[in-house]
Amino acid sequence: MNFRRSISAAVYFTTFFTLFSTVNAITPISISKVSDNYTSLLILTKSGKVWSCYHNEYDQLGDNTERYRYVPVQVYAGETNSVSNCLENIIAISAVWKNSYAIDVNHHVLAWGYNDGGQLGRP
Repeated sequence: MNFRRSISAAVYFTTFFTLFSTVNAITPISISKVSDNYTSLLILTKSGKVWSCYHNEYDQLGDNTERYRYVPVQVYAGETNSVSNCLENIIAISAVWKNSYAIDVNHHVLAWGYNDGGQLGRP
């Protein structure tokens, strides 16, 4: 991983995300962690919610689409797209090549995105 690119992306998107949330009259969001790779970016808020943006060929952003997202969107906890069905109580995130992972407060691993080799934990 290119460390400089990773830090630059994190700083850029952290600044962009803060600006985005302020401009759109959303309660300012405190960012806890950022995880990025060459295709997507995950943002974990201090409240335990997960946002994502960037490339989305395999739904690695978790929004149940395959559309690129240049503005962060919340990650859904299933196939229903609603604010009440967003991931919450998350303590760790990881964005890898074509999929994404999160760990919740009960230490359950959640995975979404590309599953060509069973890496999401299902055949």
